[in-house]
Amino acid sequence: MIIFNNVDALIVRQIDQFYIPIVVIGKVDGNFRNVFSVNTNNYQDSFDLTQYLIDRGHRDIAYLHSSLHYDVSIDRLEGFIGCMRSNGLAVNNERIIDSDYTVDAAHLAAKMLIAGTMPTALNCGRKRDINP
Repeated sequence: MIIFNNVDALIVRQIDQFYIPIVVIGKVDGNFRNVFSVNTNNYQDSFDLTQYLIDRGHRDIAYLHSSLHYDVSIDRLEGFIGCMRSNGLAVNNERIIDSDYTVDAAHLAAKMLIAGTMPTALNCGRKRDINP
């Protein structure tokens, strides 16, 4: 069974008792016999993506993230903030936009961005989008 990390830990514990092997994509907290995880360093990935933008001259960078109920979203937001601060750049909370993975949310985020002064770059939290 393959599941994503946004599944309730109680459910994972219950499944683990039945000796059903589970692979969690993302973080999994706790000690389990049959639960394994595959994860990436989301903090570092977001830090690197932000650094990529800064290295190309961007200073006014907006950040679009999904629900902070997910560890991946928290880690990526912290990576963005960490990189901005390590480069001596201000983190403007008005440039940090809450969203989710729907088209409607993307449209709303775009409207929020164009309502004011446009940033020079937008970090959407997906490193693969910038790789040549």
